[in-house]
Amino acid sequence: MAIECSIITISSQIMTLKIYESKTRVIEETLQFRVSIGHDIYHAGLIELTTLKEMCRGLDGFRIKLEEFAIQDMLVFATASIREAENALYVKDYVFNRTGFSWYWLDNAEERQYHQLAVAEHVPNYQEWLKEGALLVDIGSGSIQLTMYQREELVFSQHLKLGPLRIQEVVTRMENQIDRHQDLIEDYILSKIESLQPTIESTKHVKHLIVFGTDLKAFNQLFQAYEQLTVDHFHEVYTQLHEKEPRAFTTEFQVSRAEYLQLLPSVIILKLMLQWTNASQLHRSGSDLCDGLIAAQNERALLAFEQDLMTAVWRIAERFQCSKLNNDAVLRYATRLFDQTRDIHKLSNRERLLLQVACVLRNIGNLVSMNHHYLHSYYLINEMEVIGLSNKEKQIIAHCVRYHSSLTPLNDPLHIQALPEKQLVIIAKLTAILRISDALDDSRQQKITRLNVTIAKQNVHLDLYSNDEITLESWVLATKASYFESVFGMNFTFKEIRSNALA
Repeated sequence: MAIECSIITISSQIMTLKIYESKTRVIEETLQFRVSIGHDIYHAGLIELTTLKEMCRGLDGFRIKLEEFAIQDMLVFATASIREAENALYVKDYVFNRTGFSWYWLDNAEERQYHQLAVAEHVPNYQEWLKEGALLVDIGSGSIQLTMYQREELVFSQHLKLGPLRIQEVVTRMENQIDRHQDLIEDYILSKIESLQPTIESTKHVKHLIVFGTDLKAFNQLFQAYEQLTVDHFHEVYTQLHEKEPRAFTTEFQVSRAEYLQLLPSVIILKLMLQWTNASQLHRSGSDLCDGLIAAQNERALLAFEQDLMTAVWRIAERFQCSKLNNDAVLRYATRLFDQTRDIHKLSNRERLLLQVACVLRNIGNLVSMNHHYLHSYYLINEMEVIGLSNKEKQIIAHCVRYHSSLTPLNDPLHIQALPEKQLVIIAKLTAILRISDALDDSRQQKITRLNVTIAKQNVHLDLYSNDEITLESWVLATKASYFESVFGMNFTFKEIRSNALA
């Protein structure tokens, strides 16, 4: 018997329910309810009571459909833009008390990952386009994400708070002072993204521009006459949108004034991206956030995005002039130590990935200052946005990096006291492994060629194989061993074995 599951997403302009078969992930029913949450947030800073009641009315309708399918459990997600409301936490509590629905807040990086998963799952030629070079333009109501692939490898990603609904509210507040919305919006957008132009123009081999996002209703309506959207079709519409008076355009294309003001930013951004990349093909995907959340149940798809994540992390390290040889060595040691001590740390593969990210990013603060570089690394990581990492995961990585050198959570109690207990335990375990791994290449000469880990009774023992003198590594390792012992409650010992002596 097929088991039905459901996912609900709440975004700035629309709430969506999708019911699907758990094994095949085939969607059996889709319901949507339009509600102007984003208008309230970008206009007044909070979600108004009338909008709250509309949200509850829509969710009550979803409840009726769920009862038809006898679905008791459902997953509900709210986008990062909803969290911008000043009363976001009160809204969540109000909706739960009124409807029984509670939701998980998606960070922007998580939301963008799910959008890309949806496109990857539903666009047949997606991987081929990435090989040929593609710029992904993810348009949300409040922000956009630009992500570039070349030869199927992630090379660039940037989040910008330039969503059409956010810009519409800016323009609305200024409309009595301007004659042409088109010129104002184009100038405003250029002022925010002009610094990206050299980076985007310097990348070669971008053949495809793929547009998708949270709510492209007006955009899709504008181009519905074209069975396949081409660059020439796009430029035809852009010319009319840019040159015609708003009233004439809305009448001809049968869009409302509000939709017209939301279309302008999206179309202008796409025009600039086509101009800067010289992409010859333009594609749009109708897949949405719900589709991505369903696709995330495919482990193979998630693995591909983990590879993208690590590619992005390596590029960050390169930009901050970190030593690739040193990072490679520490990453290798840390992964080996993590895998060989699973029985004592009980951490998941996801936490293994967080450790690997910390290995690569731990020294980025050196570019700011070599004094207390670990603190600079900590602050930089907290301010970064990497698609596929939640804010909580980013916080774990940042803390591991903060404590990989001289500081430890034990001598920095005021800084960590506000963290949840479960998160603290993960940070402590990953930090202990990272500190040992970092010590193993303290000379930055990759002297240790092989690492064996043995666990016996209450002792973790490392055999360190090397052809060279490792006095420095041994000394630093001995100084960092005490924290490892305090975290895992086991003795830590090591022994140097000369590889050439075995020959």
